[in-house]
Amino acid sequence: MIKLWKIIGIIAAVGAILMSTGMLLGANTGGIQMGRGGMRVDSNELLHVHFTDLDAFENISINVSSMQVRIVQADYFGFEARYRDNSNFNYSIQNGTINISQGMFYGSQISIMGFGWEREYVTIFVPHDAVFNEVNIRSSSGRVIIESLDCVNLTLNVSSGRIEVDNLRAAAASIRSTSGSVTVSNAVVESGLEVRVSSGGITINNSSADYFELRTTSGRVTVSGIVSNGLSAESSSGRIYLQGILNGENNVRASSGRINIDVDGAESDFNINAHTSSGNVRINGQRGVGVVNNNAGNSISARTASGGVNINFSR
Repeated sequence: MIKLWKIIGIIAAVGAILMSTGMLLGANTGGIQMGRGGMRVDSNELLHVHFTDLDAFENISINVSSMQVRIVQADYFGFEARYRDNSNFNYSIQNGTINISQGMFYGSQISIMGFGWEREYVTIFVPHDAVFNEVNIRSSSGRVIIESLDCVNLTLNVSSGRIEVDNLRAAAASIRSTSGSVTVSNAVVESGLEVRVSSGGITINNSSADYFELRTTSGRVTVSGIVSNGLSAESSSGRIYLQGILNGENNVRASSGRINIDVDGAESDFNINAHTSSGNVRINGQRGVGVVNNNAGNSISARTASGGVNINFSR
């Protein structure tokens, strides 16, 4: 095993020397630059494209393996990408849909002279008043950042990488991550906002939806400043915190972790069923009362196997 690591180290050192030598002899850090200014082609493996003032598109479809994905506001429809020339990167606009895809993951390129990582990415530029029908983003390994988006349906599916969504307006949204946290802020979803994470936390800030469905196998669920007509939150391993206007039916489950709920409303407007197998139940600071029937139109059911349950009302 030691000999194997020595061989790998020697190969890596030789590769670094060859790359450095090539740079010192005049190799360029190249790419493809495209836009109003024309096109320039260089000769490095890491390529770059930048399109401005594309024809308007109504749908976004992205399926990449190792690129960071961003959607940002601009004064035009366009996109920018940096990718390796052996990654099978493709892009097109057909029938009102911008399609961007990338093949197998080949890793990031190391900049020897800069002692840093040159990451692959794709950025979609959209006007602030653009409204899309379908936005579908799938990434095997890479961060997804949406700074602002107005669409009918949003679907995000990331195998490994963080997801950050801000200023979302949608009729429905589904966000799934196998490994990586999900943060949604300032969202307005007319019907349902679904977030499912296998390993990572879920954070929802200052958002509204007719229904929230939040699931994580391993991680915390933190929800603050929301308005909903129904909610389901579940964590197999991690704490759950909810705060906001929680109308309708609210079901909260934690296998191992404390549950804290702060409701912007009156206790008399809710039926309550709270239980813990190991810990204390407190409602407005009162210990030991886990079931309250107010014959109300709203309800909270909170259960955890290990940890306390605290439910507080603002009035």
